[in-house]
Amino acid sequence: MNYMVQQIHSLPDLLKQIFEPLDDVIRRKINHELCLSAKRLYVVGCGDSHHAALSTEFAFETLTGISDEPMTSMMFGRYAAGLIPQSGPKMNVVIGISVSGAVARTVEAVRMGRQAGATTIALTATPNSPLAKEAEIIIDVPVPDFQEPRDISIPGVRSYFSSQLGLYLIAIRIAEVRGTLTNAEVANLRAKVLGFSEIIQKTIDACEPLAQKAAKKWAKEEQFIFAGSGPNYATSLFVAAKILEASGDS
Repeated sequence: MNYMVQQIHSLPDLLKQIFEPLDDVIRRKINHELCLSAKRLYVVGCGDSHHAALSTEFAFETLTGISDEPMTSMMFGRYAAGLIPQSGPKMNVVIGISVSGAVARTVEAVRMGRQAGATTIALTATPNSPLAKEAEIIIDVPVPDFQEPRDISIPGVRSYFSSQLGLYLIAIRIAEVRGTLTNAEVANLRAKVLGFSEIIQKTIDACEPLAQKAAKKWAKEEQFIFAGSGPNYATSLFVAAKILEASGDS
């Protein structure tokens, strides 16, 4: 089994490991004042982090009723940050995503958001990183060590999954405080998210033999097109990126 596939197989246990500590830190750090004041949300990142932002746009808007604009870090930092509507305190919120916390464009985007008067949040696994130092609120995403070789680059799967989970739990937290969901609905939703571990395992078991068969059949193909809409638009972008990274093609 290759190392990327091992990461995929580890996801059900990863969810069980990080759900409670991540949910706890989000409920402590995302306070009532911020949840009630927020009117516009900008979720920014590069590469996989941008895909995580795209995948959770629908969740934020349907659960919280807040306008969510997922953008690449460069798009936000170089263009959108200067156009943020001037409004009351904590009405504009910028979430910068970077597991390493060292992606220069995302650090810049969060800095520009703060300078424009937005409340800034770093979603990162590196709390002492440049990104964390730029943000007002740090959401420390636990990504437990995973044994893999140090001499080769392995396409990230666990980090993307952890960022997605963090964003979903932030959306649930905001909905809880704003009252767009009842307490019972919030509890049920958190339980469903934790229960995804079983669904993920069943999906892996069902899809792995089909994926292996398709990979053998398509091994000599030169071009692939991935299509998706809604949250699956992000999935199509993410999977396309993983195939490029895993195969070494350009």
